[in-house]
Amino acid sequence: MQLFHCKIYAENVSYGAVTRVLPGARPGEAASVQTLVACGPTLWPLRGADALGGLELGPPLQLYAEAAARDCEPAAARRPYIPSCPFVDPVWNSSCSAVYMLEGNAVVRLSSDGTVTVVAGDVDGEGDTDGPGRAARFAKPEFLTSDGAGSLYVADGGRIRLMQLPGAEPGAGADRAGAPPGGRAEGAAVVDGETLVSTLPHRAPSKIWGLAFDGGSSSPAILPIGCLALVRYGDHSLHVLVLGLKLPARHAAAAGQPPAAPAPLPRTLPADLGALLDRQPDGTADVTIVVGGRTFHAHRVLLSARSDYFKQRLGGGFVDSSAQQLSLPDADPDAFELWLRFIYTGAADIPTAKAAGVAELADRLLLPELREQATAVVEASVSAGTVAGLLLWADARGLAELLSRLKA
Repeated sequence: MQLFHCKIYAENVSYGAVTRVLPGARPGEAASVQTLVACGPTLWPLRGADALGGLELGPPLQLYAEAAARDCEPAAARRPYIPSCPFVDPVWNSSCSAVYMLEGNAVVRLSSDGTVTVVAGDVDGEGDTDGPGRAARFAKPEFLTSDGAGSLYVADGGRIRLMQLPGAEPGAGADRAGAPPGGRAEGAAVVDGETLVSTLPHRAPSKIWGLAFDGGSSSPAILPIGCLALVRYGDHSLHVLVLGLKLPARHAAAAGQPPAAPAPLPRTLPADLGALLDRQPDGTADVTIVVGGRTFHAHRVLLSARSDYFKQRLGGGFVDSSAQQLSLPDADPDAFELWLRFIYTGAADIPTAKAAGVAELADRLLLPELREQATAVVEASVSAGTVAGLLLWADARGLAELLSRLKA
């Protein structure tokens, strides 16, 4: 294990680091990963976090206040957010794609566009009240952490407070920690769009000095290169441990890594021949068939091998044996498309409305397997109102087996 150390030259004491995902600025643009260091009431981007050796702090992040419902200001006129207390213990929550951190006695959210919103508690207020959003109160929140699945946890004196984020199911850790069902405190009302704060039943005999969840703690950050960044309070220093970490899929830094290639599906002859049919015309077809004004490109060898009709028509004794274009007068092109799919793949998804036409064409082109499949679809759709017409149709087409079943 290597230890890489660098100094953070900032005006304030450092209170944690976090890695987050930033969406692409334009449609189709890939997401990026950014590591932030909390230094007093400012957040500083850590440059060089995707490679070891050139770590430095960039310009402080511009923060904006959440616009009031009545505000209709353009982005350029957004009001700056002025923190009244240092930012402490920033954590990333993947279920909400946002950074959460402590400011005074409140939990605030940092959105990807730089907007800071108080989601629970009151920055300057103090208390021990459970409830929704800003109605809740904390005494002295410390060691904020996230389960990555919709819940935040914070030590508050000798208690652990649970914050269920809006729009997410209760985190898996809530049940393990003994939270009430759904993470809800007794008597707390759910308010749509607000964070719900409740107190877990566990109470420590003295102050809690640390809090971690699923292997993640409240102050370190995992860099995109698999290193662990630890901020040391009081001396403005950042320690980077070169651990070669394998990042969990839900971690923000994992977004900066290329996704693993999916395992290839097993090759099958029907799938390959179906793909060959879908590629037509690609220069490999050696015969075209005109049906109802539509032209289908096909391969003689497959037509001859799979259909007795085309085996005879393309045989040496017929005038069509060397023709490059054939025609099927009075055939339904939609039915022929399904017929040709069956020739190549041995299967066809036959809609009920097309089943009778496919059965007729399969009988005409000497493909009994498809005829039986199509007549089974016709039979499955029979009702008291259609049975008489189907009896007449089956009798006229000479479909003796279907006629017998319809009579029964």
